[in-house]
Amino acid sequence: MICSRLPIVTGALLAAWMAGAHAGAGSAALAPHLTGMAKRVAGVCCVPRGGDPALITALAQDGRMLVHAMSENPAEVAALRDAAVKAGAMGRTIYVEQGAASAIPLANWSADFVLVADATDAALDNLPQAEIRRIVSPYRGVVLVGRAKSLGAGMSKAKLEGWLKALDFPDARIVEDDMGLWGVAQAPPLEGADEWTHFQHDGGNNPVSRDTVLKPPLDIQFITPPFTGPGGSSRAAGGRFFEMEGQQYKHGGTDTLVGKVWCRNAYNGQILWEMDLPEHVDAKQLTAVAMPDAFYLLDDDKPGVRVIDPETGARRETISLGKPGEQCKWLAVEGGRLMTLIGKLAPPYPDRATYHGLKKPTDAPNVIRAGKLNHGLRVCGYDLTAKKTLWNYEVAPDVIDPRAIAAWDGKVAFLVEDKAPSPPDGKFAAEKVIGRRVVCLDAATGAVRWENKDARLAKLERQYQFIFGREYYPGMVASRDGVRLRLMGIYENDIYCFDPKTGATRWAIINDPETRKEIPTSFGGFFVDGKYYHSANVFDASSGELLEKLPKGAWDGGCGVRTWSPAGIFGNAAGNSTGLSVKSDCHMGSFVAGGLLHVPRGWCDCSPVWRGTFAFASRGEAPVHGEVSGERLTRGPAYSLNSQSPIAHRPSTANDRPKSETIQAELTDWPAYRHDNERTASSPVTVSANARVLWQNRPLAPYSFVAEHDQFFMRRQDQPTEPVAAGAMVFVGGSDGKVEALDGNNGKRVWTSWTGGPVYAPPTFWEGRVYAGSLDGFVYCLDARTGDLVWRFQAAPHDQRILHAMRLISRWPILTGVIVHDGAAYFAAGMADVQGVHVYALDARSGAVRWHNGNAGESGGPLDDALTPDGFMTVMGSRLFIRQRSGLVSRFHLATGARDPLPDYPIEMKSDPWRSRHFPMGREIAVLGDGFLLEGGRSLWHELNQREGDRAWPSFSLKRFGPDGALLHRASIKLATDAIIPPAFDAGGIALVPGGFGRYMKDGQRIESPRPRGTQGLVFLDKAGMLAQARTVAEQSQDFAEKYTALRNTALDGAEPQSRFDYPQDAPEMYRALPCFRWQFEDPWIQVNAVALAKNAVVITRGHQKTGEKGSLGNEYEKWTVAALARDTGKILWEHGLPCEPMLNGLCLDCDGRVIVTLRDGSVMSFGHRQD
Repeated sequence: MICSRLPIVTGALLAAWMAGAHAGAGSAALAPHLTGMAKRVAGVCCVPRGGDPALITALAQDGRMLVHAMSENPAEVAALRDAAVKAGAMGRTIYVEQGAASAIPLANWSADFVLVADATDAALDNLPQAEIRRIVSPYRGVVLVGRAKSLGAGMSKAKLEGWLKALDFPDARIVEDDMGLWGVAQAPPLEGADEWTHFQHDGGNNPVSRDTVLKPPLDIQFITPPFTGPGGSSRAAGGRFFEMEGQQYKHGGTDTLVGKVWCRNAYNGQILWEMDLPEHVDAKQLTAVAMPDAFYLLDDDKPGVRVIDPETGARRETISLGKPGEQCKWLAVEGGRLMTLIGKLAPPYPDRATYHGLKKPTDAPNVIRAGKLNHGLRVCGYDLTAKKTLWNYEVAPDVIDPRAIAAWDGKVAFLVEDKAPSPPDGKFAAEKVIGRRVVCLDAATGAVRWENKDARLAKLERQYQFIFGREYYPGMVASRDGVRLRLMGIYENDIYCFDPKTGATRWAIINDPETRKEIPTSFGGFFVDGKYYHSANVFDASSGELLEKLPKGAWDGGCGVRTWSPAGIFGNAAGNSTGLSVKSDCHMGSFVAGGLLHVPRGWCDCSPVWRGTFAFASRGEAPVHGEVSGERLTRGPAYSLNSQSPIAHRPSTANDRPKSETIQAELTDWPAYRHDNERTASSPVTVSANARVLWQNRPLAPYSFVAEHDQFFMRRQDQPTEPVAAGAMVFVGGSDGKVEALDGNNGKRVWTSWTGGPVYAPPTFWEGRVYAGSLDGFVYCLDARTGDLVWRFQAAPHDQRILHAMRLISRWPILTGVIVHDGAAYFAAGMADVQGVHVYALDARSGAVRWHNGNAGESGGPLDDALTPDGFMTVMGSRLFIRQRSGLVSRFHLATGARDPLPDYPIEMKSDPWRSRHFPMGREIAVLGDGFLLEGGRSLWHELNQREGDRAWPSFSLKRFGPDGALLHRASIKLATDAIIPPAFDAGGIALVPGGFGRYMKDGQRIESPRPRGTQGLVFLDKAGMLAQARTVAEQSQDFAEKYTALRNTALDGAEPQSRFDYPQDAPEMYRALPCFRWQFEDPWIQVNAVALAKNAVVITRGHQKTGEKGSLGNEYEKWTVAALARDTGKILWEHGLPCEPMLNGLCLDCDGRVIVTLRDGSVMSFGHRQD
């Protein structure tokens, strides 16, 4: 059953519906006919009235269309769900829920395709046009409403015409064919929206959007993976968002991404198509143009331009503009004309290891492609309507820099350079510039409009910057307000402004390397309404007079490009405008188009808390903070306030459970993530000294995943949750939204229940009930014996879904899981503080609200003071602790929900761009004892493959709190660096997976470890001794706040002052010197995925490194196993192979000492003593 949306459906009712009109044959054949009519085969399809299950599954068959289906009929919903489960698509490409078409739970503009194929006259009366207009994507969203002929009569043409007219889309028509009667309408563009067609908005490279739709405050419209990846460039036009990843960033984890072009729906992020980027084309230069009706891309099959259908990615034609041995270097479309720069064919890009391994430009002749081979020799104009070449303008033997050319207002201008010949050996050397001039042509005829030969232009001896993106950013910006030329050298940074009509030099800012006059140095610069903006400086575009300096906070920060729109000035770090720590690639910037703020994903490590590609939309009037209204609790068929009596525990020796018996946890069970609310990952049970495989449960539809580590992917991979066990039953959740119960004795599936979104946190068992938080914004309480719904609580203030990593989730997902403590169920709903975060305590039996804190996302101080959940919760003393994205921990009173203020951390710690050294990010949290709280690990949003390297920022640290929740010591104590697996611990010991950073500190010196980075050993420490040393370190760090500023620079280099305040550094070898050290696992060449403590053993899952691969990045592991190690010596008691990689932390021990492991494909395995 879909516990989230429907009551019990009887077999008779379901059979009656299946025998009805919707069960007509041939519905699967109808799907391609309808998508062909709509010309939409990928994106998000909303089916607000349900329909034939065969039609729904056919729409989602190839995985390119994500289908959200609704119906008010519970039998119809059950049938749709059953069909989706059988197709292996439930919760992956098909979402089904019960509801009315008048309240579709999708965010504004989210649907590519709205389909009703079974309309009747009565149904059209209940299909509100306003709601359809709200959810359909502008520009390219299609609404198709009609009735299949196979269903017989029921809808009149007049009624359909009236409904379509009231929809009020200009592009609408009636189609009557052999398959039925249909009304088809395409959504118009948003009034007041702008496009971002070129690298920096337009052919003039002026990053100014005139979009008037976007207005703050902003909410997340979508987030797409990869959450980290190489830097490319983006465009947005016609309701589509285009991403390009260049060849030059091929290294390590980028192999799966580079050299690609992706097209997404600009309003939901769903991939529409992808293609390979031509080998010689640089994604970070002006090599592509996105128009609403075509995508233009430079070609290297032949010198010319590919014209690509923007909806399908199919190549329409190739415009040939050159001859063999030539290559197009630059591209712009303006006034119906296509203009290109053509030069000699340059070699392909090297990989990034070679690119960044250069010590000087002369090391490799063609690596830094800013040399003569990448320059153009002529500019060409082409008429797109007449399909003919208009003109060619030659400058050879002089050259044109492809970064210093712009097309605007019927003109094209460019910088011509006359350079001394290259050295005879062909090596790339700094080339002596003999002369420079700026030429402006008429775009229609190619005639020279003006030339500027200002003698100062030749002064700069160009030595091109080849790091940090400056070799990519356009040097020329042109608009009706002026033409700006920027010449950048290693030590020089000159700006010239020319009259756009006459070419006369209006003003110049010359940066003399001798006097080092301070001038703005950011990448960007733009003209707006007679003014020129550069960094915080605003100049008069005509005179160059400095008009004002913008105050701090008037625009977004970041070291890269700034862009402008009426909604504000946006930087590549768009924190001020969005309220979130997001960052685009430095050279690209954030930009406004189609009524959205787009923030393409960034590459560098400048401490962005959020990662991925983002789009933000205007929030509207709905409140997101404070109290919520409306009934939020739904009682299910298993709801009963009388089910509070003690619940019998089922003996593990029983083969069958009586139907009337319920389940109760015992002290030896594992009812919550990592066993308990303290997250100890330990159990008092004894593990068999000679275990065997007891059973394996394979999922009906295995989860897809990629075994290769440290790669970035455009699509988030499916995954199960970690297991929990109680009453000889095993419970798991999954990213497809299911919660399942397995019989712990034989592994048979007992029941499966579905939520409306991914379940990333494991279920929690308490008193015969299973609690699960879903990313659909609801918390579910299920009967542990049957899976029937006890109650469901809507924690999200509004039922709105967006696409996150190509999964439908609420704007207020449950990311924390559910903790049950003293009869109360605690959880938080929300993913971004500025969008509102709601923390609840419910009566765990009845679902009644005990307290609600709806202001957790509001900041009472620094930005980080607001709660953005990003992991699990724990309970210590009288406080509920919640992990958040910033690396901080929010604390709430268990009794009242009041939130403690942020501890008084030193301001230097909070503002440090490498703040993760003090506040480790990650989803893990645990109570070690004596007031010590463990924090860190892997972020919730990092791919399971992405487990090492700087961009994962994995580490664990300790902070010490008092019984009242007050922070006792303001400095963090580093426990493990480059580690993702939290330790398992009990009163006697702690099993620690310390990570493998590859170096450690000893006597103030950096020591290189023989272990490769990313491999992880295992050490066992005496817990009492470890906490004693932690107390000593914490007490010594009391003066940390006062000394931190002085130590900051040395700490960045990992020097001795940092380690003074840290627990032992990176490599496991350091732990041997500690008094609390007991043993270390002998094999260091392993990857530990999970660890658990039993009375007699330490249980781990591990992978063995492939032979011969000992590099620091891209480590590969094989021979995944589960093993039990003797607790007193670390010697292997037993070890068994696993069919695939186990889940991180995917390990638990049941009441009989059986070891339960979840695998990445969704399988669950059990190991223990078998009675033959």
